[in-house]
Amino acid sequence: MKITRAELINAGYQIGDEIQTGGGRTTFKITDIEVDYVAIQPTVGKTPRRLDYDKLSVAVARFHEIDAKQIDNSLGRMLISAGLKDPTNETYLYGFARNYLARKKASKRASGRA
Repeated sequence: MKITRAELINAGYQIGDEIQTGGGRTTFKITDIEVDYVAIQPTVGKTPRRLDYDKLSVAVARFHEIDAKQIDNSLGRMLISAGLKDPTNETYLYGFARNYLARKKASKRASGRA
């Protein structure tokens, strides 16, 4: 499934949502939901980041293959093998993917489809 802006909005994401990073040590907030990416701001960092939907789609689709103890390496290799250059923000992508999958699962349970 290709993650899109509409998909995130339908899943209930909104500006200001706070999500745990992949390692769970810190969080980040959604600052904007753009056409091609989600803009985030780490709560302990000053540099805003972008999570491109193409990269987020790979993280969601192959989430079960990501080594949670080596997020940067395992997800980075997946992104490169998918033809996505400049693998960065892996821990943020992993955290967002984990949150997204949890929301989808909760939504299915709530609607009786699980």
